[in-house]
Amino acid sequence: MMLCSMGVFSSWAISFSLVRAGKVKLQHEATVTPRWYLKHIVPIGGLGAVSLGFGNYVYLYLSVSFIQMLKAAVPAVTLLVMTTAGLEKLHGTTLAGVVVVTLGTFIAVYGEVKFSAIGVMMMLTSEFAEAIRMAFYQYVLGNLKFDLVEGLYIMGPASMLFLGVGIVLFELRDFMENDGISLVMDAPHYFLAAALMGFGVNYLTLGVIKATSGLTFKVMGQVKNAVVILLAVVIFGNPVTAIQIFGYTLSIVGFFVYQKGKMQQQELAHKRGSH
Repeated sequence: MMLCSMGVFSSWAISFSLVRAGKVKLQHEATVTPRWYLKHIVPIGGLGAVSLGFGNYVYLYLSVSFIQMLKAAVPAVTLLVMTTAGLEKLHGTTLAGVVVVTLGTFIAVYGEVKFSAIGVMMMLTSEFAEAIRMAFYQYVLGNLKFDLVEGLYIMGPASMLFLGVGIVLFELRDFMENDGISLVMDAPHYFLAAALMGFGVNYLTLGVIKATSGLTFKVMGQVKNAVVILLAVVIFGNPVTAIQIFGYTLSIVGFFVYQKGKMQQQELAHKRGSH
């Protein structure tokens, strides 16, 4: 949580500096009332903390392979939440793409299963929290047209609040007992680089969600893993089984099916709009 908070804090600090310097103009000041902030932004911070907390603690209960199998369901869970919230419409080709990506990832990481009911509940809680957070992101960025820097500026305090609570409850004692401050001071450039890259990750994440959707972002996340692994096999000769190659290739095929479905949805929406 401390490492994650570095990226969140740098994102907020940089966006705050840009806003105060007049480089970025806040276009939704009238919209962001205390009541609106409590209803739309505070849940983003809370859901992020829940997703991060349960997503990390699950490693105490489940094997890595089983966790990856459960993570394969992330696009499907996100589609379910987005559809329920009215932010996505079910489309046959898009749905088929999500199913193929999920199936491909599941096949690629299939292995020895270390089952734990508590671990599975933690993982499902993490996935649903992340999917609901994506829905909030899509609503704020896509429907309300928030600028990316403005989004980081508005969302930063809520995220830092919940991460701060988590740090105090679960990490601060270990940090102090292990002299964490000395570890940071011994290599401050590493931590600074991590914080700045955290800003880049958060900015680009919001950019992808705004330009596409939270569902597309999650589907791309699964495909990214497949591409990285296949490149590692080709470039570095990393060992991989035939079933893993098949699974990851299937995931990439599923992404193209998903993209085709999205294009069909856009064409249909354009035709309806022209009429």
